[in-house]
Amino acid sequence: MKNLSREQVDFLEYACKKEKNVRKKQRLQALRLLTKGYKRKEVQEIFGISKQALGDWVTRYNKDGLEGLQDKPQPGNHHKLTLKQKQTIRRLITTKTPEELELEGKYWNPRQLARLVNKKFHVLYRSMDSYYRLFAFCGFTYHKPDRVNKRQTVASKKAFEEKLKKEWRDIRKELGLS
Repeated sequence: MKNLSREQVDFLEYACKKEKNVRKKQRLQALRLLTKGYKRKEVQEIFGISKQALGDWVTRYNKDGLEGLQDKPQPGNHHKLTLKQKQTIRRLITTKTPEELELEGKYWNPRQLARLVNKKFHVLYRSMDSYYRLFAFCGFTYHKPDRVNKRQTVASKKAFEEKLKKEWRDIRKELGLS
């Protein structure tokens, strides 16, 4: 680290005490130790960081001061859809089944959501995590379905589904949604 004046070292200590962001505070503490005479290797071991990370922090601090230690936005593909497009997806998956949108299956899952996003907006995310985040944006949490009793008869399955539909209609009426 370049030679800092006594004022700069004092300011670094003050900033370290006042900082609320844990990651930035860790960077400030590492730099503080360097100003107190600790070797880079010792600081790396104390904070469990690589030589490269510590070097980056020092360079960023020397170049931009405290601002250089801020977290940088992480790259990724999570902004391929606009807010309006995400709201359209939310409306579709909360009011329609995949079958109603000419997709396979009765229930929404990440693959169905990927097909819908691709069909509607010609967007394909590289990671399934992006679809989980899109589900979360829409107010859903993703769960794998429970196991199905293979010995259950078709008639009992149908009766159960009809009971669920009736209960759902009753709930919608109570809430004034139908």
